[in-house]
Amino acid sequence: MGNKSKLSNKKLEEKLINEIMISSIILEVVFLILLVVAKQ
Repeated sequence: MGNKSKLSNKKLEEKLINEIMISSIILEVVFLILLVVAKQ
């Protein structure tokens, strides 16, 4: 029983890390676009 909850926790952790990475990539892209627009 304890092992199962530990395993699902690991899955949740990986999902969270993936979401954080994706959102940070999106933020970087938005920042780059803003920089390009500001230079024009």
